[in-house]
Amino acid sequence: QTCALPICIFFNKFVFFNVVFILICYNISRLEERLMNMPYVSSFVYCDNVKSEMVNNVEQTQIMNVLQAITPIAIPTHFTFYISFCLSGITDVNSLLDVTLKMNHGEVIFSTGDFKIQANNQNTLQMNMEFRNLVLLKEGILSTYIKVNNVELAHYDIEVKKYAGDL
Repeated sequence: QTCALPICIFFNKFVFFNVVFILICYNISRLEERLMNMPYVSSFVYCDNVKSEMVNNVEQTQIMNVLQAITPIAIPTHFTFYISFCLSGITDVNSLLDVTLKMNHGEVIFSTGDFKIQANNQNTLQMNMEFRNLVLLKEGILSTYIKVNNVELAHYDIEVKKYAGDL
């Protein structure tokens, strides 16, 4: 009879670890399922201008002069630029988008607030936004935060520094 006790303990531990393993696998698959159904930013760029035109009933977007940094000739200043990004995986017809610009990851210098968006039949949405005469008071890092349904999907940084070249 003393031999049966270790077998029972081994069997119970075996069952316990199998149950834990199954629960972990189930939770991972549920997490993957939720993540796959979550919207995400599939592309993003800061630029000088974005032009859209219809060609053969298809919208064509041209991104002009991709920005590696925002370099006004003086700071403080007013500066105009565009962002262009694509949201993918939008399945909720009542999705709300919020785009917020922050200086040095803290001070909010612009926010769209929540506004309703609607994806195309491929669950994607191309967004081109102009920021006209945005007030830039100091050098630093300008961050664009993109939220859908109050969940931050991504943020993108660009350096703001005074132009140092010849005029």
